[in-house]
Amino acid sequence: MEISKPGKNFISIIVPVYNAENCLPRCVQSILAQTYKNFELILVDDGSTDSSSKLCDSYATDYGTVPSVFVKHTKNMGVSHARNEGLSYAEGEWITFIDADDYIEPDYLERLISPIESRQNAIRIARDEGASVANPTVISVITMTDQIIDTQPISGFYFLEHGILNRDAHVWSKLYSKDIMEGMRFEDDLTIGEDMVLLVKLAIKIGNAKSVLSIDAGSYKYYDNENGAMNSSYKPSYMDQIRCWQRAEELLTPYKDDISDVIFAQLATTQIVSAMLVAGKIAQVPYDDNTKDAIAKIREALSHACNKDGAFAGLSKGYKLKVSIFRFSPMLYLKLYGTWKKNK
Repeated sequence: MEISKPGKNFISIIVPVYNAENCLPRCVQSILAQTYKNFELILVDDGSTDSSSKLCDSYATDYGTVPSVFVKHTKNMGVSHARNEGLSYAEGEWITFIDADDYIEPDYLERLISPIESRQNAIRIARDEGASVANPTVISVITMTDQIIDTQPISGFYFLEHGILNRDAHVWSKLYSKDIMEGMRFEDDLTIGEDMVLLVKLAIKIGNAKSVLSIDAGSYKYYDNENGAMNSSYKPSYMDQIRCWQRAEELLTPYKDDISDVIFAQLATTQIVSAMLVAGKIAQVPYDDNTKDAIAKIREALSHACNKDGAFAGLSKGYKLKVSIFRFSPMLYLKLYGTWKKNK
């Protein structure tokens, strides 16, 4: 794909689309209404079976149009594969992701790019923090978040502790330099937590370099999907809720000498909470061979995580009680939880 780049700080916006006919127009219209026009929009249709494919094609523009809209159709292989397809076509110096059921305020891109366009100030801040002025990518990730209040660039490991492990584990509402995304891809064998795993990889890649800048949140409008993976009834793929955090631990373990013990304690605590969330789902479905296997894996995950220093102590009283009951007798816990849920 060839796209005309009208100027510096060209942004590639990647939107994975699957059966989003009811919300895609709002999403695309909000993107095309941006006050900052120096961008391309890449719509990746993930094998939609509704009218989303036709809608995507209706937005496609001719070569050279600014902003340009490029459409890629694929087989249904999941959101991670769709985003990876978008990355392979992205031409921008900067990359951002938007979900098809979300939308953005008109100033969204402008708020993200403005700290970068003030390059002299960004370099001055970077120099003050000890970063190399020669590095053309002074700011590797800009995140719009309520979780981090620092106004100065922060390190990848700081972002890991105070952002990713503090409920900012989504790839949307962030702007990434193409350099930092080089070689990065979403793990398409995960249906839950794929965002978080990619962010962990980025945090590791950035390391101690102070290349992450946080700005005020507010311009990205997230739609809480009642039918999303986190809110649906149990199915075997729901175990990805546990696997994704185990994968994060595997990625981080080689860097344990560079990372605070607090991070590993937080990670283990999150693994415990995730395991109990899955247990709660299992309590609401009939017991069979699939749930039997899942229960065994939950016990194993809890045993591993609870042995990490500070992990159990980081739980609320309610979760401590839940974990203690489950570890004593999974079937007792499932019966108690199932009864409570029915009577709720």
